[in-house]
Amino acid sequence: MHPVQTDKEAYQDYCTEESERLTLTFDEWRDQRLIESPQFQFWHLVLDMELIIFALIQSFRDRNFELYREALSGLIP
Repeated sequence: MHPVQTDKEAYQDYCTEESERLTLTFDEWRDQRLIESPQFQFWHLVLDMELIIFALIQSFRDRNFELYREALSGLIP
């Protein structure tokens, strides 16, 4: 079983494999992977949703109404 990799770790592997050729920036690489791989797109969406939920929890803990509104607006779409 392969260990789970983060986006940054996968990008580092890409840079190592493509060291002879011109490598893409992280943002370019991520955008390319989002287009080419439905699985990457799914996990990217899951990560974004988790980060929004963590922001929502943080807003409760800090009693930060502005962060609460931002987190809710991120969950709406």
